[in-house]
Amino acid sequence: MSTPARQHYHRHTAAAQAAESSAVMEGSVYELMQAKLAEDRRRLKQVHACALDIAHYVLQHNIALPERFARTTATLIAEEIAGQADIALATGNFDVEVLLLVDELTAEQDLPDQVRAKLHKAIGQCYLQNIDFNAVTDEAVQQAETAQKHLQRALQLNDRCCVKKDIERIERLLK
Repeated sequence: MSTPARQHYHRHTAAAQAAESSAVMEGSVYELMQAKLAEDRRRLKQVHACALDIAHYVLQHNIALPERFARTTATLIAEEIAGQADIALATGNFDVEVLLLVDELTAEQDLPDQVRAKLHKAIGQCYLQNIDFNAVTDEAVQQAETAQKHLQRALQLNDRCCVKKDIERIERLLK
């Protein structure tokens, strides 16, 4: 049971939060959704940063996974983040910087070719998603070349990683 002072505190805190949220609730539905999306992206970047800090620490100190895992720590990190990128790319976008950092963290680690290919595929597709194929600019060409490099590396590592169509699209753009 709470004391009268605590009840008073909760009432005033709730009232302050309600007043604060009503001020934010002004605007069209579109503007509200854009604001929510921006807030969600900011929080997601914080989560990614924390996860990557932990991954860096684990790899730096060679901390092994529990025995129930049949793969190395680096394999788990690369495969899970590349998998999350694939899911995110199917419905929207993913921060390529996260994937590049994972690639850097696992560069000296021994990963199965399929996992490294999955990581390069995700990196290439992140660059590819930002290209406007209708308006070819210098930046688009540069991103296409970077995407092509990663997708070709993925194809070298795993010839069944489903990147051939993306490489063909890039080659048509670069001609």
